Amino acid sequence: MSTTRRGVTIGVLALVALAAPPARAAWERDAQGRCVRVWTPASLGRGPLAMVDAFTAPPRTAVGATRFLADDPTPRSGVATVVLYPVMGTAGFVAGFIDTGVWLGTGLVDTLTGGYFAVAPEEATVPSFAPLRPVFMTNTPAPQPDPCAGK
Repeated sequence: MSTTRRGVTIGVLALVALAAPPARAAWERDAQGRCVRVWTPASLGRGPLAMVDAFTAPPRTAVGATRFLADDPTPRSGVATVVLYPVMGTAGFVAGFIDTGVWLGTGLVDTLTGGYFAVAPEEATVPSFAPLRPVFMTNTPAPQPDPCAGK
């Protein structure tokens, strides 16, 4: 297969995967009233989506690191600003590269198990180009809604 044809094939597969709906787990209440995750046929897409989305992690994390810096109200000198943006972008890219390995590995596990164990991180299974905050930055997670609300 030629290099051009291979590139087109990979690009088309990436676009199809990114256009696919997110592979989210289904949640139900069991007999004791606990909220439990349930396997559904949509869980089959968790692994492949995580593996395709893994390649977007480095640039998304680099943008997330620089965006965090831009939103930070701490006053800085001009020199500090000029130095910090490339440093944070590079550190974010490296952190995203590590995320790529994690998402590829957990995506492979989810692919082989049909998504039953939901090993891949949730942000890896939702196709997106939104910036990600790197793991080395403080992150106050937003309160998560109850997945079983209304059930």
